[in-house]
Amino acid sequence: MKIRILGIMILIINSTLLFSQEMEQTTIESYLSRYQYQQAIDYLEQKNDTSREASMQKVLCYNYLHNYPKAIEILLSLQEKYPSDMQVKLQLASFYNKLSMLPESLNCFDELIKMDLDNTYFRIQKADLLYQSSKYDQALEEYKYAANAYNSSYLLKQIAFCFNNNQQRDSAKIYFEQALHIDSLDKETQVELIKIEISNKDYESGLALSERFISKDTNNIQINILKSLCYYELKDYKTAAENFERCHSLGDTSLFVNKYLGFSYYFTDENDKACPYLIQAYKQDTTNNNVLYALAVINQQLENYPEAIRLYEALIQRVVLPNNILYTYYKKLADSYHKNKDYQFAIENYKKALLYFSDNQDMELLFNLADIYDIQLHNYEMALNYYKQYRESLVKYLQLLTAKDNINENKDEVEDVSRRIENLDEQIIYIEGKIKK
Repeated sequence: MKIRILGIMILIINSTLLFSQEMEQTTIESYLSRYQYQQAIDYLEQKNDTSREASMQKVLCYNYLHNYPKAIEILLSLQEKYPSDMQVKLQLASFYNKLSMLPESLNCFDELIKMDLDNTYFRIQKADLLYQSSKYDQALEEYKYAANAYNSSYLLKQIAFCFNNNQQRDSAKIYFEQALHIDSLDKETQVELIKIEISNKDYESGLALSERFISKDTNNIQINILKSLCYYELKDYKTAAENFERCHSLGDTSLFVNKYLGFSYYFTDENDKACPYLIQAYKQDTTNNNVLYALAVINQQLENYPEAIRLYEALIQRVVLPNNILYTYYKKLADSYHKNKDYQFAIENYKKALLYFSDNQDMELLFNLADIYDIQLHNYEMALNYYKQYRESLVKYLQLLTAKDNINENKDEVEDVSRRIENLDEQIIYIEGKIKK
């Protein structure tokens, strides 16, 4: 009788525990099915359930709530308890990636690969992370390793991208072609092959590829654009305009299409057609001086002179010449004034040239200024000022010459500069004497 009663009690306890577990599971599933992730977390926290299953459920909830740091915190705790748990490490790598913590994510995949050397998925994920980190050489090794076990169009394409990013276009072309052999309908690969031909300035080959690919998908905008660009680069502007018009009719009103469509008409002297597209391109990018110039020319040819004047003035105001060009222009202008004995204008332009000099170009300018003030204008105070500046410049130049490893090669120049400094010191003393008188 006692044994019978004990059996009944055990049965009741087991049934109660099973019912309790089923109720708990039902509660969690109910929260998850209704997307009540915070309520699910609160429920698990209240139950103080620290099991692996409960922890992974919390990770799932934090993922949906985009609280990735909290998910990582739980996963790190699980990793300490279960160091060989691949699922935990894989989840940890995923969350590190979501937070752009690529080195940490890579470390996870390194550990996973050590645990399973033949796992192609881990290799591909590591390669993808290396690619995201712009470590193309390392990514290439991993992609090739994975491709030996699983030769897919994706892996071949990624190998090609690695080569392409390293400017190894010939190798990239080989792998893009292999990828296309596996998946002949891959538009991205088709586009990249055309781009390589364009980058190599082989526009005829690019055009041939464009024609080949577009025959299977006539409305593909990217390939239509590249085909149009090939005609443009081959200077077949009439056909380029026709093809860019097709891109426009397919819905591409980008800056690229508007600009090249406008230029195609511009180079065929169809100004009425070019103008609206170039106006639109200029609205999309007001910094483009080439578009601005073309618009100015077109308005002038169309006898719309007020608008042409406005555009030319805008162009002149924004054009900035390089400093070395400005230095040359101002110096040569000053030299001309100097030789023509227009000393004041010479001074003004030598001073302007001083604003744009580089390296040791200031030495001649400073000497010329000092010389004019001294010999021609007899303004000894100003002459002394520029002689001293000239001396400072000579000393710096001498220090530069003597600091070089190949000082013996500069021996003559070192002696010449040293002599000029000595002569200049005598001239400075002479000018100071004149000022005192």
